Amino acid sequence: MTTASVIISSYNYAAYLRQAIDSALAQTRAHPATEVIVVDDGSTDDSPQIIRSYGGRVRAIFNDNGGQASSLNAGFGASRGEVILFLDSDDLLEPDAVRHAVSLIDASVSKAHWPVQKVDASDRRLGQLVPNQPLPAGDLREAVLRHGPRSDAYVWPPTSGNAWSRDYLVRVMPMPVVSYRTCPDLYLCGLAPLYGNVVAISQPLSAWRVHGQNHTGKDPFRLRVERYVKLWEACCEDLERHARGLGLSPEAGRWRRESWWHRLRRASQALAELLPAGQTLALVDDETWACDDLDGRRVMRLTPGGAPPADDAEALRHLNVCRAEGAVHLVFAWPAFWWIDHYRQLAHHLRARGRCVAQTEDFVVFALPPEGVGHG
Repeated sequence: MTTASVIISSYNYAAYLRQAIDSALAQTRAHPATEVIVVDDGSTDDSPQIIRSYGGRVRAIFNDNGGQASSLNAGFGASRGEVILFLDSDDLLEPDAVRHAVSLIDASVSKAHWPVQKVDASDRRLGQLVPNQPLPAGDLREAVLRHGPRSDAYVWPPTSGNAWSRDYLVRVMPMPVVSYRTCPDLYLCGLAPLYGNVVAISQPLSAWRVHGQNHTGKDPFRLRVERYVKLWEACCEDLERHARGLGLSPEAGRWRRESWWHRLRRASQALAELLPAGQTLALVDDETWACDDLDGRRVMRLTPGGAPPADDAEALRHLNVCRAEGAVHLVFAWPAFWWIDHYRQLAHHLRARGRCVAQTEDFVVFALPPEGVGHG
């Protein structure tokens, strides 16, 4: 029987850690040849005590705080499985995740991936998948060489939605710990197509928890953008190095031009130059920017939670609410340009009553007049 290892990286998520460990241990019922390794990255909450309470049921590693890449390196170094799953300590595995992954990973495959279900802090299913589009499969090497670690041609789920071939991991680990204190999935997913095929599983095999304390979302918007730009550039350097080491010809310059984070930085900087500081703007971004403040400009969602309105009437109601709460401009970011075509009455209202301030490939900005004031 093919052996498997579930490696849990733990840092100050005591509230969710026991559920993560239990979901990993549950894999042994469907696939007995599974070991569970928990690496604690210097937690200061009750995580170490929770881990110790499992005794010999898990292999525990306690390290000083070094970041997520450091934890995954340590866990992989201690593992014996032929198939590896890295599980974040605030996420969960479905009971047959390992069994499914093991059945699909062979010598030609570097990784298998599947969509993850969003759950909240109380384990309530939110009815959303990440990614919310079909996952690619097969030989994706050309997609990565042309477009970089992540693109429309190669999307992938967060860390807990992947399983890895050990043969692949030994070729790319240990991963650089300074570059990937967070988001090691960018490195692992980005390089995987260079070393084998990718298998896609359509059913969700893990749950990705959204609870407001996720470590990767705590930074202010501008700092977060700059951090991800730096992370992307580091991954591009690693990807280019591995590609050239395999005798391949990557289009590395293109990766940075097409980078989502570089584009977001350019767009947000241009908006900050365009709109006066201290103003309030309403943003339609399909919940991709995660921006509440833009360099001193308050950002509010046109609709609660950013969800598309049912129809134009609802969209106009939300527009009036935003205007009443101080919004001076309405910004459509590039992931949400479809709103302008779909909500035609909203678009007509904005053009007839407001004024288009700017229209670029990254955003469209309308100035909003006070309610009842037309635009001549």
